[in-house]
Amino acid sequence: MSAPRAFLPTRPHVQKVRLLYRRMLKEVGNYTEKSNFHIFAGELRGRFETYRNEHNPKLIQRKIQEGEDWLFNYCHNEPYVNPTNVGGSSFQRYHSETPVLPHQHSQGHTSHHH
Repeated sequence: MSAPRAFLPTRPHVQKVRLLYRRMLKEVGNYTEKSNFHIFAGELRGRFETYRNEHNPKLIQRKIQEGEDWLFNYCHNEPYVNPTNVGGSSFQRYHSETPVLPHQHSQGHTSHHH
């Protein structure tokens, strides 16, 4: 019987690599159009998968450092912000449920002047 996943020991660098991957993936999204994102994301994933089962600590550390250097050098100066997140164009915008235009009455009839 195998142990539950939460109790399996992990190598010390695994969490750092996961975080680096997520940060790099987000940065790739800042540079690509949404329609092309999957192409670049797949390429990035392939680069990480190449060293997935690497056990040489010096090589692992060097690859982590290369990724961190890439992030430092290619950090986008205007990163994408989801419109509803802090800093987004729609953050904290509250719209009324049904806009009432000036020419409408509550019953929906237009006024006629005689």
